[in-house]
Amino acid sequence: MDKKDAARKIWKECFGYSDTRISRMLDAVCDDNDILLLEKGGQPVSTLEMRRFDFLFHGEMVGLSMISHCATRRSSRGNGFMSELMMSALEAARRRGDMIAALVPTHDWLSFLFGRWGFSTVFYHDIQRFTSLHTFGNGHGYHPVDNPASDEVYMAFREMEMQRPCTLIVSRTDFQRRVMESIGADATESFVAMADSEGRVVSMAWASLSADGELLTVTDLLGVDTEAIRAAMHELRRMYHDVAVRIMALPGDGNRHLYGYGMARIVDVGRCLSAVAAAYPELCTTMRVTDRIIPDNSHYYVIKNGSLYLADERTDAPAFDITAEVLCRMAFSSPKIGSVLGFPSVRPVL
Repeated sequence: MDKKDAARKIWKECFGYSDTRISRMLDAVCDDNDILLLEKGGQPVSTLEMRRFDFLFHGEMVGLSMISHCATRRSSRGNGFMSELMMSALEAARRRGDMIAALVPTHDWLSFLFGRWGFSTVFYHDIQRFTSLHTFGNGHGYHPVDNPASDEVYMAFREMEMQRPCTLIVSRTDFQRRVMESIGADATESFVAMADSEGRVVSMAWASLSADGELLTVTDLLGVDTEAIRAAMHELRRMYHDVAVRIMALPGDGNRHLYGYGMARIVDVGRCLSAVAAAYPELCTTMRVTDRIIPDNSHYYVIKNGSLYLADERTDAPAFDITAEVLCRMAFSSPKIGSVLGFPSVRPVL
């Protein structure tokens, strides 16, 4: 039995997914290396998916391992198999050159479990709520694009995506797959892309309607400016009348309450600090990092003149004496927190 067949059986048993949904999941997997499988006694007992993505971090493109669909067969649970598999996944992510691993817990209580492997909540939403009477403007001067899966729409998406200082980069293939799934007969979400009077693609949004038909959740919303974003929301309002709207917006500069939804774990501390050093050549600091899970990350680091040095022979107290988990929370905090700490921070986006 190959990896995909084994994963298919475990996911079907554990999640109850339909064959169609599992096929879509596997279609997105580039090769068998994206599926990790743990076998005991010649039988597969645990599996997870770990796809690689480009990740923009302080102006530099680094690797991100996106972990998902972690599952262990019911008859094999309670034996530490998922912990063993997760440790292997983190080591594999580091070996292939990725800087961080990320995941989105499907339940809040899972955050505690993933915290055991050094993951910290660093991805946040600013949840904005609107009543069913909110109109989101009048949409004048904008119109939906004719072909939402076109290269033109993707290029506009890519340009808007790259304006974010720290974000996962979506490939053309993944973008078009998601768009096509959103306009299919059995689609679970909707997609709109808006153009201005000159035909330039200026905004887009993905949204899903709750099972009871009472709440529309906008999961992704991009635009060149506020009016363009409002136009995308107006189009969604035209499609979905008389329902409340919830926008999972990105954290901004306001003092709103943020809700955590995703976790990350730095698997290569040196790669992370090298990117920071290169982006901020004026930064001069020392840092001792201890990693209880990935020992190769445990070093005394010196950042100076845009470069990173190892100085394990030093015995003086560093400016920061921290764990890998604390470094992750520092690196991916708000810029305001970074300015207080004296270490550059940036909010990441999945």
